[in-house]
Amino acid sequence: MAVLLLLFSPFDSGLAALAQGKQEFGKYKLTVSGKEAGAEEYRLEEFEDGKIVLFSKAKFELDLAGAHRAYVTDTVLTMDKTYAPALYAGYRKAGRDEDKVKIEWSKGVAVTPKKQVRTTAAYLLDTTVVSHLIPILRAAEPGKKALRLFNPTALADFEGSVEDRGEVVLRGKEASVRVHEFQINLGYVSYTAHVDEKKRVVRAWSEVNNSLAELEGFEGLVPEGLAPEGIEESDVTFPSGTLRLSGTISKPRGAKGCPAVVLVSDTGPHDRQGNLVKGKGGSEEFAWTGADASLQRALAQALSGAGMLVLRMDDRGCGASEGDFGTARIADFVGDAAAAVAYLRSRDDAGPVGLIGHGEGALVSCLLAAKDGAIRTVILLAPPAVTLDEIALRRAERMLRDQGTKDEILKEMMAQQRRLFDRIKSSAEDYQEIDERRTFVGWMRDRMTLDPRAAFAKVVAPSLICVGSRDRETPPAGAESLRQLRSGVEARLFEGLDHSFAGPDGRVDAGFLKVLAERLPQMLK
Repeated sequence: MAVLLLLFSPFDSGLAALAQGKQEFGKYKLTVSGKEAGAEEYRLEEFEDGKIVLFSKAKFELDLAGAHRAYVTDTVLTMDKTYAPALYAGYRKAGRDEDKVKIEWSKGVAVTPKKQVRTTAAYLLDTTVVSHLIPILRAAEPGKKALRLFNPTALADFEGSVEDRGEVVLRGKEASVRVHEFQINLGYVSYTAHVDEKKRVVRAWSEVNNSLAELEGFEGLVPEGLAPEGIEESDVTFPSGTLRLSGTISKPRGAKGCPAVVLVSDTGPHDRQGNLVKGKGGSEEFAWTGADASLQRALAQALSGAGMLVLRMDDRGCGASEGDFGTARIADFVGDAAAAVAYLRSRDDAGPVGLIGHGEGALVSCLLAAKDGAIRTVILLAPPAVTLDEIALRRAERMLRDQGTKDEILKEMMAQQRRLFDRIKSSAEDYQEIDERRTFVGWMRDRMTLDPRAAFAKVVAPSLICVGSRDRETPPAGAESLRQLRSGVEARLFEGLDHSFAGPDGRVDAGFLKVLAERLPQMLK
């Protein structure tokens, strides 16, 4: 093993000095089910004689049914200019098991020290090495193509395919980048991979074990489809009291009189895509802690594709909207939603108007619909069924238990939290000292004293409640309790989806979007 690592280390400075062509370096952060698992580093070199060499080295740990297993990989793959394998040397340690292999290709035969294997594979792929996807995707052509690959562990060919799904956006809190998305199917393993304009694989996700590899510098970016062909999007502004709010209109190109909806965001400061904006004033601490999924953008595109006009907006004080989010009250959010509805009613391309509220936005939508009888329908996505203090206490207890907090300590910490919430609810002051910080609590008091069940009971517009089975913030039982408050209310449970209606890959689920795209136009007639 020591000799193998010395000869084929991916970061051997002597080998680097031999390179006369291009060099590329990269490091992937590896996570499994949202938990950091390790890292993989690679170096890709192109030599003047046409040879391409890919060095990779990784160390990561997997949780297999509660048992942790450590992995170490160290590989070198030499290819010709078409990325066909010519020489491979690899070392892998999985737990206590170790193996190493050396393979040389000659006239359709893979030659190892122990055996020779006939092969017609165009590429080599060790499915434990993320960077092995790089040559495969650089050679990929438009459309969907069959692949034949060589597995260096099984020493055999296997079948696969790669499909270019076209351009998408990877969007984060502060940056976004356009990339190409590829779906790679390799027998029992599949990847959704994203390649940037420099042909780097910047993100690769595998559904098999919910693993994600993110190239350094691209962490936290979430895939987001571009507006489909035939859909036009335009940025707009409109007044809400003394403020001007900004948003985006999506609709079928050239359409008039479309049924229309306003999207109302969840707890905390959000941009028009539906993603949380940090540092906007305290209440983001109560927002869902999961990954951003650009829910509002996904909804706007899907519904516009179904013939609807959709307005999504930056919350006040966020993005391009004026105002101060940090001192906003529930009444302010209701007023902003009402201003958005009024703006749509002023447009000649908008017909009947409905509301789609997510989380706290569902509560805001109920409060507005109870006052505005012309609201045609209300869609409640992951609506809260209890007050904010109950939600926050449940979350705190869940997190403390997950961290292994002892029962007696947990009991005292929860009692302290309850005392704080009781103080907020009983005080008339909008600011209080919390943890030696002057904190605006007006919004918190609104949410802690406002019963969502009472708000929903006052809505007369046709309603649809949607909730994901993996939603720990507003679980399905709460949605069912809301449904039972009024006759004729429809409720849908979406298996495997979280609070943002995203699946394990972090993307808003296509099946969920399809249900809304089919159902909502019927409710807005």
